[in-house]
Amino acid sequence: MNKNLLLTSIVVSFLSFGSVLGQCVSDAGQDISICDGDGSSSNYTYLDGTGSSVSEGEVNYEWTVLNAVGDGSWQETLVITNSESDEPDPRFKYPDELAVDTEFFVQLRIYDDEDSCEDLDTLSVSVQANMCPRANAGDDQILSNGCDYQVTFDGSDSEDPQDEELTYSWSSLDGYDANFLTSDAVDAVFEFPATDADQTFSFKLTVSDAVQSKTDTVKIFYLDNDAPVADAGSDMSTCDYQFNLSANQSYDVNWNELSYSWSSLDGLSISDSNTDRPTVTSPTDLVEALTYRFALEISDGFCLAHDTVSVEVAANLCPVADAGETRRLPKFESSTIVLDASSSFDPDGESISYE
Repeated sequence: MNKNLLLTSIVVSFLSFGSVLGQCVSDAGQDISICDGDGSSSNYTYLDGTGSSVSEGEVNYEWTVLNAVGDGSWQETLVITNSESDEPDPRFKYPDELAVDTEFFVQLRIYDDEDSCEDLDTLSVSVQANMCPRANAGDDQILSNGCDYQVTFDGSDSEDPQDEELTYSWSSLDGYDANFLTSDAVDAVFEFPATDADQTFSFKLTVSDAVQSKTDTVKIFYLDNDAPVADAGSDMSTCDYQFNLSANQSYDVNWNELSYSWSSLDGLSISDSNTDRPTVTSPTDLVEALTYRFALEISDGFCLAHDTVSVEVAANLCPVADAGETRRLPKFESSTIVLDASSSFDPDGESISYE
């Protein structure tokens, strides 16, 4: 037989045999270097073998950590548990008692359903013994140049997983570092520059445990918005059992919708206190006229404004007249009407006369 023909037959036969067995490609993902997990209570790190493939059927996974240190527990070395070792994206807990920085090697073996092919890949996982702190600069905020001339940042949700002492450094990402009144504390204070239009300010918090540092950013959406003007009305005197306060002279130059909140500084009962016209019930046990103070707070959604009003309540309250409900009579029909003022009363309990 021709030697070239024989060689060609062997190669074709080998390729056909390989096609029958299938092809497996293992991909354990990129090498990683970590100093913390995902920040959850278990502080997991995830691997990713989803780039692996087989020519037919499902991909089967088998992850193995090739080296270990310490006592072999998850606190001192990298451990992938049996329940995770056959997952495409297994997770492991960060070994927070790792003695020294360690490079671990993790092998991924994949194979098809028939176990007719397999492939291996290995990745490096470098784990640092000193864990990184976690920086938290707080939530983004919306403030107004009509009332918010300073802002106090709160980095108290930052933490170190190994409870090491942290230092804090705040900075402006827009070139306003000079406007910080305090920048090296957990609670930083920043004074806004003058603005005449809406503006966004961005800030960075850096927390350090003397070895590792981490950063977080926060934004302040600073609106060009005037504060509302609160007007609780003029001081007054009354003998009414119930009387109304009024905030209808309050206003907002930007036409923002206002909300209202009234409170008594001297303990009187207020109904409809979240309206611009609440009702106050006078005390009925006074032996002399007394003055009561009421506080008004209004908001345009961004800024607050305040005002107070004083009301002198007479010792002897005026009686309350109630002539009854309005009634209608048929036209051209004579009938007798009995008027009823029985709901009238005197708040102080004195007798009343009718006219």
